[in-house]
Amino acid sequence: YIHNTPHNVASACFVPMQDYYPEHLGLMLVINTPLIFRGIWAAVQPLLQERTRKKIMILGSDYQSELKKYIPEVIRLK
Repeated sequence: YIHNTPHNVASACFVPMQDYYPEHLGLMLVINTPLIFRGIWAAVQPLLQERTRKKIMILGSDYQSELKKYIPEVIRLK
């Protein structure tokens, strides 16, 4: 019986966010994630409400092109 499994840790991060701040999150980009994190995300994702899942994007090491869609060029140049 282990309390700090990756599933429990991920649930502890995402579930309170959707329960207490559902409209505060516009978009969450989690970048440069290792393969293990994406596996954990696949297990945790069904626990979240659909509206929350749509606001969270998990990106691997090839995140730059996707990130450019959400960050204005003015900010990227600084």
